[in-house]
Amino acid sequence: MIAAAGLGIAFNAKPAVRAAADSAVSQPYLDSVLYLMGISREDVEEADR
Repeated sequence: MIAAAGLGIAFNAKPAVRAAADSAVSQPYLDSVLYLMGISREDVEEADR
């Protein structure tokens, strides 16, 4: 399934999933995934308003 995605990101995943993904995030927050998608902190803060 992750291979079929346009951008496969393994989030706190096990080694096999990380190996199949384009990118891996091993931290408790998804902020870095937004950055990979081209969404800045300013964009997020503006959307919260």
